[in-house]
Amino acid sequence: MKVNKKVVILVVVVVVMLGLWKGCTSIANQELLASITLHEVKQESFTKLYQSRGVVVAKKEVRYPIAGMIVEKLVNVGDMVKKEEVLLKYTSGNGTKSLLCEMDGIITEITESYISIAKKDEVWLKVLLPSRFIEFVGENDEVKLSDVKGKVVKISSIANYQNGENYYEVYVEGDASFVLHEEVECTFSIQEYEEVYKVPVSSVVACGDKEYIVLDSWLDHVMDFTMDDVVEVEVVGIEDGNAVILCESHLHGAICVLEGLSLSFVQEMLELNV
Repeated sequence: MKVNKKVVILVVVVVVMLGLWKGCTSIANQELLASITLHEVKQESFTKLYQSRGVVVAKKEVRYPIAGMIVEKLVNVGDMVKKEEVLLKYTSGNGTKSLLCEMDGIITEITESYISIAKKDEVWLKVLLPSRFIEFVGENDEVKLSDVKGKVVKISSIANYQNGENYYEVYVEGDASFVLHEEVECTFSIQEYEEVYKVPVSSVVACGDKEYIVLDSWLDHVMDFTMDDVVEVEVVGIEDGNAVILCESHLHGAICVLEGLSLSFVQEMLELNV
């Protein structure tokens, strides 16, 4: 029985091509696996923080009216003054008069019509808090002020619109002495989460306006990756380089931290299916 050489050659070619395809598939699988590391997950608690810089202002100011035109200003804003000290000189009728200070304090403002003075120790920190956080902050709440503790003592009842958002004025007293007009870092505890997962930032894959993580089940069938291997999550914060996520389903085992080729592959799959 004669064997058709063309058929033999075709069979050989098909076998070689299948071998090459399997080899390429194996290489692709190896590249995918090489670009994946695993991260074990466990539930933890998390406190969402809001940080802002506040400015020290006077609780109460006494205004002294200037009944004339200032001809000589002897003090500046921020100066400490004593009772009976001459603050400035102004014209009155045909003469010049001196404006005397009636209390020990600090100069807070000088205008053409008045000068304001506050007592040195009657100051507090004013912080602007976005309205979206106001429901989580109340009077007597503890806050962190740079390296000391502070306490919320007053919250304005009306919000002010600035830079595209409404802000409430929150007034804070601290364990340390403030300097008028000083800027102080203030940290509020905004929201408490009892059950969150902390995962590497690079394990969260964004697609549109949603975020996802990829389960380690993908590794069992690399080329059969489906949406069953992906879980939608909500990122609620960042802490120590980790993304803090909420997830409706309980995560167990490990998740994939993706790089390079595998990350592109997952993003393309999500764009096709989400």
